[in-house]
Amino acid sequence: MALQTLRDAAEWRLVNPAHDVRGMTVRGPGGSSHGTAQQLLVDTNLEEVYGIELDTGRTFAARQIRIGDGEVITEGTRSEHGERNIIKEFGQPIRVMRREEAGEEEAPDSFEGRFRAHFNRAFDTETHAFDDVAPAYWFGHQMAQREHFQGRTYEASRRSLQSHFRKRSPAHPFEIVEPAIRFAFKQARTLTL
Repeated sequence: MALQTLRDAAEWRLVNPAHDVRGMTVRGPGGSSHGTAQQLLVDTNLEEVYGIELDTGRTFAARQIRIGDGEVITEGTRSEHGERNIIKEFGQPIRVMRREEAGEEEAPDSFEGRFRAHFNRAFDTETHAFDDVAPAYWFGHQMAQREHFQGRTYEASRRSLQSHFRKRSPAHPFEIVEPAIRFAFKQARTLTL
């Protein structure tokens, strides 16, 4: 087993960026919070996420969790949001792949390529790492495609986005990562324009 954090495994990425749970609240039985997901532990031999590490130091194997609507739910727990928007059931792997296999070097205009370019322009790279801000980019990208936000500008959606983001990622101040959310929200609109 070649286990490392996704942050340290720079040549690897999630196959589905929506599976990036870093910054999400992890809930246990009765809806109690275990803490916030801080790291994804990746097994590069199996090409999947082995587990998650919380800000409390506690870890959960990937097979023990599922990703709900803005939160991680541990086995045996129902989400306060019911079963809607469940994108990974218990026991299903969260896959990773080498960045070169994803064609990222050949497709610099991919959304992640755009996000990285924007990050280098908009954030102080001395105090922020792209991997720490990446979940905010993907949040903005995903929200822009939800039916609730269709036909609404970023400015008209801001309060609702702020509320959703604070529930999903309480450890990341909205004001700090808002440039990433705004950029990704507007970029995602290029899919439908």
